[in-house]
Amino acid sequence: MPTKSSLRFTLTAVTFAAIVLVLLGVSLRSNRAGSPPTADLSSPERALKSYWSLRQWVSRHQYDAGPTLTTAQVMSAVTAGDTRDSFYTRPGTRDPLEWTLLRVEQTSDTQAVATAKIRNRARDPAVVTPTPIELFETEPGAELRYVLRKDDNGWKVVEVWRLGANRQFDRLR
Repeated sequence: MPTKSSLRFTLTAVTFAAIVLVLLGVSLRSNRAGSPPTADLSSPERALKSYWSLRQWVSRHQYDAGPTLTTAQVMSAVTAGDTRDSFYTRPGTRDPLEWTLLRVEQTSDTQAVATAKIRNRARDPAVVTPTPIELFETEPGAELRYVLRKDDNGWKVVEVWRLGANRQFDRLR
């Protein structure tokens, strides 16, 4: 028959083990959240999907990733030129976005143009008043055009354009 002290020791050991497992789980989750997805720059389609994936990661983790990674540093994996530089001054939105690739046209060996639809998936009820751009993206969505160029590292987004109400594309990034 077990004694009171052996039962107490067993309960203490089990409690300690449970606490360690919980802390280990939290640590593993935060490590996964702390690393951005790997970019695939092997084709214009994959590079654009990597761009979208990194944009989503940034929107979820830009405030909890800490000072070690900035939006511009993360996005530099899939962007170049003015588009890359624009993430230093305009990091992007925290809203969850949904992208639908409509078409990709490779205009040369080193350049492609992709057209996609973008829309907000959900609105944060804490937002007091959405901006006109946020309202425009919410329901019908917006049509975007991406210009991608191939360099030594693969395909990267170099320009982002939005189709405006006047049916003209305006440069965003």
